[in-house]
Amino acid sequence: MVREYNSRSSSGGNIEDPFGQLLAVLQNMTNILHQQQAAISQQQAEQSARQNQESRPKLIKEFKGLNPPIFKGDPDPLEAHRWIRQVARILDTLGVTDEQKVILDSFQLKGEAEFWWDAEVRSRRDDAPPMKWDEFVEVFSEKFFPETVRDDLERKFMTL
Repeated sequence: MVREYNSRSSSGGNIEDPFGQLLAVLQNMTNILHQQQAAISQQQAEQSARQNQESRPKLIKEFKGLNPPIFKGDPDPLEAHRWIRQVARILDTLGVTDEQKVILDSFQLKGEAEFWWDAEVRSRRDDAPPMKWDEFVEVFSEKFFPETVRDDLERKFMTL
């Protein structure tokens, strides 16, 4: 804890507080460092966003070149499970971020699945962070590979 130091000279005037001055200088330096760090972080985020935008067409072309399967919203839950596993394997091969995985796999949704995805995107808050891969898999599975089906398959597998 810093204690204020204030003494008076014998003539009654204030002697400047060297500890108070030092504390003020340190606080000012700390504020400047915080401002600089915030500016650097913002610049890095802007640069990363620009790089992602610039590399996106190349990434999409590379992804499409690996012939990822298309999912049309097939009512067979096993087909949905197969699709998500195949796409995940391709995305892992590309070594993309979780956010890029969601963007890329959404290109492979057609028909009913595409309508579902468009509604899912519209239902998100404007200020919501970009969806991560795990969240996509969760909402996709809730729609096309429900937990009840997964549980039934697990029970059948356990009785083999």
